[in-house]
Amino acid sequence: MSRYRFGACLLDPESRILLRDGQPVAMAGKTLDLLVLLIERHGKIVDKDELLSRIWPGRMVEEANLTQGICTLRKILGDNPTDHRYIATVAGRGYQFVAPVAELPSPEGPVAAPGGRSAATADPRRNRMLWTGAGFSVLGLFAVAVWFWAGARARSPAVERPQAVPFTAMLGSVSRPAFSPDGKEIAYTWSGEDAANQSIYVKLIGSETHLRLTTPPGSDTTPAWSPDGRFIAFYRKLPGASGYYIVSALGGAVRQILRMDVDDTMARAAWFPDGRRLVVVQPMVAEPPNPSAAFPEFQFRLVSVDIATGQQRALTSPPAGSPSSDSRPVFSPDGKTLAFVRQTHAVSEVYLMPMGGRPWRLTAPGLVTGLDWTADSREIVYSVIQETAFDLWRMPISGGPARWITSSAEFLADPTVARQGGRLAYAVAITNESLWRVDLSGSDPPKAGPPKPTMRSTQAEIDPMYSPDGRKVAFSSDRTGTWAIWVSDPDGRDPLQLTHGTGLWVGSPRWSPNGSLIAFDSVQEGKSEIYVVPAGGGDPRRITRHQADDVVPGWSRDGKWIYFASNRSGNVQIWKAPAATGESLATPALQVTQGGGFNAIESADGKYLYFAVLKGPGKAGLWRRPLAIGPEACEEPVLESLQYWGIWALGPNGIFFLEHPDGLPNANADLKYMDLVSGRITRLLKVDKPMNWQTRVITVSPDGRHLIYEAYGDLRRSNIVLVEGFR
Repeated sequence: MSRYRFGACLLDPESRILLRDGQPVAMAGKTLDLLVLLIERHGKIVDKDELLSRIWPGRMVEEANLTQGICTLRKILGDNPTDHRYIATVAGRGYQFVAPVAELPSPEGPVAAPGGRSAATADPRRNRMLWTGAGFSVLGLFAVAVWFWAGARARSPAVERPQAVPFTAMLGSVSRPAFSPDGKEIAYTWSGEDAANQSIYVKLIGSETHLRLTTPPGSDTTPAWSPDGRFIAFYRKLPGASGYYIVSALGGAVRQILRMDVDDTMARAAWFPDGRRLVVVQPMVAEPPNPSAAFPEFQFRLVSVDIATGQQRALTSPPAGSPSSDSRPVFSPDGKTLAFVRQTHAVSEVYLMPMGGRPWRLTAPGLVTGLDWTADSREIVYSVIQETAFDLWRMPISGGPARWITSSAEFLADPTVARQGGRLAYAVAITNESLWRVDLSGSDPPKAGPPKPTMRSTQAEIDPMYSPDGRKVAFSSDRTGTWAIWVSDPDGRDPLQLTHGTGLWVGSPRWSPNGSLIAFDSVQEGKSEIYVVPAGGGDPRRITRHQADDVVPGWSRDGKWIYFASNRSGNVQIWKAPAATGESLATPALQVTQGGGFNAIESADGKYLYFAVLKGPGKAGLWRRPLAIGPEACEEPVLESLQYWGIWALGPNGIFFLEHPDGLPNANADLKYMDLVSGRITRLLKVDKPMNWQTRVITVSPDGRHLIYEAYGDLRRSNIVLVEGFR
């Protein structure tokens, strides 16, 4: 495939990299697709219909998305608003790339992005939207494998290239692959066809059957082989008994090594080379405990634990008072260095720590979703979210640029490299999230009708919120390839995109009391801020201005203040900023809660502020404080059994909330109602689809007669790709 030079830029479509003066240029995936298509047809008019069908295949996309994409591309290229040097508009037809273009032959291998970043920016979509056990279709998995192989052949036909093939092709979610020490087997997590519960399995390469090692109760994930291949360590999520366990690689009884509640998306363990100790992820909790620490589970460190005695020793110490956390540990094959991921705010990086030494950063900021060492201990292979693409890179630990391995439009994560045999494996996933409506009776307590699909999609439709008059619903969606705030009728008709290019994650929409504005959060430059946008469309306006993360907005009933959650005080509390002016030196943001807080909602009568307070994974609690008493108002519990921050909604007379009977996030949930006067709790129905508990998932209409919730769709699958001949 050719490369193209124009002006000071070099475009390599195969590596999906645009360089300007030798440096990578950050842009969204769809924007890069648009540039590639125009460049490949340079000097010719490309019709709007062709652009829409090629950039957004199989989707109903309005022409406004194309217009916005061209506008964004012109800004990136530095095009003059009145004299287009690069992209010309041909009235009534389409667009034409008019600058001189030199077509160059492709080098033997992909262009490397300095510092390990591709031109598609390594900023994340959102740290609360990490791996959720989503999956991948068999047909899509095969396509990825063929694409990998064909692309490798095209880059250098004279050299033997790796070949990628599906290793698993099962319904449900297959994830967290880990090679055995001899490279002949892979251990992994599988949810089963019904996605009811995750267990650990082992499969011999070349075999069509697998061996199940663990069974319920509990949800088991992140397998890790002992150096001698006799045992597998894993993390089990089980109310009252969560922690790290080991099991024989041939199956049998499991043994708990350490009891601990950890977010299972981070709970990977690694064996020390001596096989006597594990490196595990541990929550950092102040001693003595700090009652104002809203999110003790949001900061983790790495500790060693002796398998025989349970003795622990801290290995890493993320900066105190920050949201930094360490996870995903893995030892180099020579046993000299520990690699891990450190996440700060909404970005993460790969760190290396020699045994007995201090950790140092290897990669540039991005959103790392997995890592492993090459067999010679000289490079790190890691997966990174590149906005609308998911990339796999390899980085030498001695310095130098990262080398691109492959990309996927679907979720690619958890690479593992065999210590013998020249093999690489990783998980590839696809998922969709849709909105469902439940009609409620006007009785006390209300009765719920059967759920009905109101907005089904092959993409993600999340964070729903009814408008004050109940006639519209705001939500976040990636239906155009990038996250944006949308508004539609409650049945999904007449969708209107409100935001364009305002950030790599855009979500948490919340209507102002008069319905004229929508507040939302957006991740830009590695941290999240609060914005507002007119409900009918227009330019967003920034509300918060701080180095901390500000997320999940809410409004006061008089419309004068915007609430939000922020870690600017060292732990996550509810703050508020003036809606009219935003945060400034003259109008600073004010702290509202003292005992922690997230997802704030004022009651309809303006008497109380309700909010969630998290105390550990799967342990939240709904609280409130009176608004008329002043800053010393007592914060009191309302629903201490609340499990996650976004699974509740405030109705006219009570709280609607979701609850897992066994506390596990992959189980089906009960929709319940709590009367605020009597405290009586009524079960309304069982939701038969799994949900993403990292977002706000339910909203209730102002009259209390309708409820909309978010749930995963039928595309929630994942499987493992195996690459042979990897060196």
